[in-house]
Amino acid sequence: MSPRTKRDVLSAFRCEEILRAARQVFGEKGFARAGIGEIARKAGIAKGTIYLYYPSKEAVYWAALRGGLRDLLTRVADRMREETSFEAKLRAFAETKIRYFDDHRDFFRIYHAELGNALTRPAAADKEFTAIYRDQVDGRELQI
Repeated sequence: MSPRTKRDVLSAFRCEEILRAARQVFGEKGFARAGIGEIARKAGIAKGTIYLYYPSKEAVYWAALRGGLRDLLTRVADRMREETSFEAKLRAFAETKIRYFDDHRDFFRIYHAELGNALTRPAAADKEFTAIYRDQVDGRELQI
């Protein structure tokens, strides 16, 4: 693997700033009422800059959800690996999720809104988000 360039690092940083702002805006307003302009303002960038990284508001939304879910699952899996008994693993699972949702309330709001939407209109759900979620439900990522 080739070393990351300064441009790669800046791009990753910019994407994370956009997604952090997007989770805040989507968490406060929901998908329909949120706007790319507001996300850009919160991220401290020009509106057009978002479109350099994401083709649409929907793409930003799903990227924000996937990133938050991946972060949550990594934290849960790491914490569970530290434990040996089933009871301790179960406690680590619950405590880590509760702490994550408490610390990331905006992500929690859009995550649960989307799970509800997935039940009523599964065809509209992002395939990658659904796959990540199913891996977590099946325990594949958690190594229980």
